[in-house]
Amino acid sequence: MGNTLLTQERNVPLALLTCKINFTPLPKDQWDDYLLEGAEIDGKVYRRVAGNPTIHIKRGDYFECVTCGTPTSRRRVQHPIKGRSDIHIEYVPYCSNCEDIPSQFGKQIN
Repeated sequence: MGNTLLTQERNVPLALLTCKINFTPLPKDQWDDYLLEGAEIDGKVYRRVAGNPTIHIKRGDYFECVTCGTPTSRRRVQHPIKGRSDIHIEYVPYCSNCEDIPSQFGKQIN
C-alpha cells in the first residue's frame, strides 16, 4: 500500500506518477535549506521538496500527501543570522505519516 496512491489517482503506482510529473523549482530565498518543486497537470497542483519522493497534491485550500491522504504539515525552520539577534524563518512541508519531521534548526546565515 505504501507506494500506491489513495486519492483520486487511486491504484496508480507512485513511481509512475513521479515519472509523469515534470517538477520545476519554485522561487526561494537564498538562505533556505530546502528547495521546493512544483507542477500542474490537468488543473491539479503538486508540490514536493527536491530530492524527496513524497508528493503533495492541492485539495482546496490545503495540500495532502498523495501516498496516504494525510494533510500536509509545515515545519518552521529557523536560520540564525550571524552577529544579530534576529532569525530568518523558512517553512518546510512534510507528511507527518510518511516522513520524518524536518529539523527546526537551519544553517547559520553569515
